[in-house]
Amino acid sequence: MHTAAVQELCCTEGFEQAPDFAALFPPPGRAERLTARTAALLHDVLRYLAEVGRSRLAVLGEQAVCEADDDLFTALPEFTWQQGEAWRRRFVAGFDRLADRLARGRAPLPATPAEEFALWLAIIQAALLIAVEPELVLRTVEDTPPDEGDFDWRWCHARLFRHGYVPLFSRIEFEGLEDPGHEANRRLRIGDYRPDSWFQGFAEPADAASDNR
Repeated sequence: MHTAAVQELCCTEGFEQAPDFAALFPPPGRAERLTARTAALLHDVLRYLAEVGRSRLAVLGEQAVCEADDDLFTALPEFTWQQGEAWRRRFVAGFDRLADRLARGRAPLPATPAEEFALWLAIIQAALLIAVEPELVLRTVEDTPPDEGDFDWRWCHARLFRHGYVPLFSRIEFEGLEDPGHEANRRLRIGDYRPDSWFQGFAEPADAASDNR
């Protein structure tokens, strides 16, 4: 995705009134849950990416994407680039579902492979936003108390994802990893990540019913 697209993010502008993340994600106990500022930023980025996705859907229709497009959908593994509008629309809806969980004070635990990739993209974009527009991020979260664990993306990757293999699907040396018959997939017990399986739910994690992670 273009860096410029991230720089255009004005977070809660244009969206409904922002949730009170300080109340939804109170300290202490960072080891057990997201910090309020991390939740707030992820929520806004997820909402923004949903809007970006819907805008691209209106342009693309059933057209496949290619590397030259350099957009939200080319940020996904190449084996998804031929998918049509209905598939992409279902993927984009995952950004809203994850944001809704945060707005209710729940951790954005992905329920499907599609939501895993949506969360992964949101974390990448949030980290990029902090790197290129730190002042914008601080203005966005200034009403939320800071915490020493704010924007700890390693923690997010470790606690919110079922495994750490999501980035591997885009690497050429792991081509075919989405197929459960792939040798590395079998060895690592990753499961079926072929496009037709992206919207099938995972078994609920043992602690998914907890207040938040």
